[in-house]
Amino acid sequence: MVWLNDYELLYLIRSENDHVALKFMFQKYKKFIWKQVHYINRRPIEQDDLFQEGQMMLLKAIDTFDESRSKTFMRYFELIMRRHLQKVNQKIPALILHENLNFCDNYYVLPVNEETEVILISDLQREIFEDYFVNRMRINDIVKKRGYSRKKVYNTIYRIRETNKIVL
Repeated sequence: MVWLNDYELLYLIRSENDHVALKFMFQKYKKFIWKQVHYINRRPIEQDDLFQEGQMMLLKAIDTFDESRSKTFMRYFELIMRRHLQKVNQKIPALILHENLNFCDNYYVLPVNEETEVILISDLQREIFEDYFVNRMRINDIVKKRGYSRKKVYNTIYRIRETNKIVL
């Protein structure tokens, strides 16, 4: 099997349903998948998930590759894997770790729920967040309680939703 090229391996996998050839194909492209995953700068636990996505794309490439097109299997696989990894990477939330938190002196950290991480908000946003999202107060009640204008409350709610992607 060592001297078989991709087209011969594809023939064995597709027509003969050869599991040894499939295993060899995975072994052959293992380093290539890791190389593409490492181009995406993520934590090691996320890299494992991306590697599994790359392996699924290898299976898809084996199933959908068309020899009549003027592309090699390697290039075809690389193309669909890169596109898929970029799509998956965009869905993974970006986490930024800050060593020095002095810039956050006037901000508060509030847990939203299990799915969302934490958000940093100002005094005004914290008050509106607690009243509107946590205590489920109506906007008219917030205006009466806090003394802010209606427009200010609406704009603050909008900013909280936009910056933290809260859908309630």
